[in-house]
Amino acid sequence: LLYTIKFEGMGEKVLIIDNGSHTIKCGWRPDKSPETFYNWIMRPKDRRRQFVGSEIDKCQDMSNVHVTSPFQKGYLLNWTAQKTIWDSIFNDPLKVSPGDTNLIVTEPPLNFSAIRDAWDEMIFEEYGFKSLFRQAGTFQVQSE
Repeated sequence: LLYTIKFEGMGEKVLIIDNGSHTIKCGWRPDKSPETFYNWIMRPKDRRRQFVGSEIDKCQDMSNVHVTSPFQKGYLLNWTAQKTIWDSIFNDPLKVSPGDTNLIVTEPPLNFSAIRDAWDEMIFEEYGFKSLFRQAGTFQVQSE
């Protein structure tokens, strides 16, 4: 995840998210060290509490857990799970206020248009981010 892309016109508050199927790396521009969170929801089968994102490290008994991932075959399909994970990241560790934050996210190469439309709906209608820029992670190269 590299942060030295040209950001003219995006303002000062830019959040960059590499939304992978295993982990989410996110951070504020121009910080060069993003935070990493698991992109799963874990629920021990004998308990009601679920562990989301960075809380997974607090789960002491991994012997009998149910793991939910928002991704299937490399594509984001479970939007309810993804929203739960994003809520836990945006609210506590990052303290994101979407109304005045510009967002840059990675997506799989050749992503389906239906998934892109769902991204747009989630980012703008559910969260209300100021702007969105999507690109394949392979194209986020460092440039000064």
